[in-house]
Amino acid sequence: GVTVSVSFQKTQATLDAEAITGALALIEANLFFEKQEAVNTETELIAWLLEQINELLEGTGITVSANDITITDFNPAITGDEGNVDGTNGSFTFTVNLKKGEASGTTSPIDGVIEATPYEPNGIESIDSNPIKVFATNGGLQIQGLIVGESILLYDLQGRLIINTSVYNIKQFLTISNKGVYLLVHARKQLKVLF
Repeated sequence: GVTVSVSFQKTQATLDAEAITGALALIEANLFFEKQEAVNTETELIAWLLEQINELLEGTGITVSANDITITDFNPAITGDEGNVDGTNGSFTFTVNLKKGEASGTTSPIDGVIEATPYEPNGIESIDSNPIKVFATNGGLQIQGLIVGESILLYDLQGRLIINTSVYNIKQFLTISNKGVYLLVHARKQLKVLF
């Protein structure tokens, strides 16, 4: 008796086609959800999708470029306001073209969501553009984006100094007992704050 052993190796074309099929399934199974602050234009969306998809495909030998992503539907999110506190989520639909060697494929249309920024009724009204954010909470103000070592000055609308303190953290809480409108001064920037 003679035993014949045969082993078959897949061709590169077959391996590439299998890689494309796996990559398509990977992309189509993912949820695409981002906040309005990060993604609310088609240009921002494509850049974000490019980053997300290439991260998903890491290790597959497949990468995509902006030209491989087609946005077929785009509705930006609408920021919340007094009449619609939660705002309105945006949506988008896209496809991705993949290529590896001679193999290629396109995803089915994929839907995603852009989470609307809610209205902050006790938020800030900026007098000067800056990265400082102030949120009214029970008993005071939560301030973010501070510069450690600088001071925080809080005045009432009559010009009386209410608080004068040093910043020890980029986020800080100020205790305030009376409701009203205040002027917050920090690092040569001013914010009108409603509490």
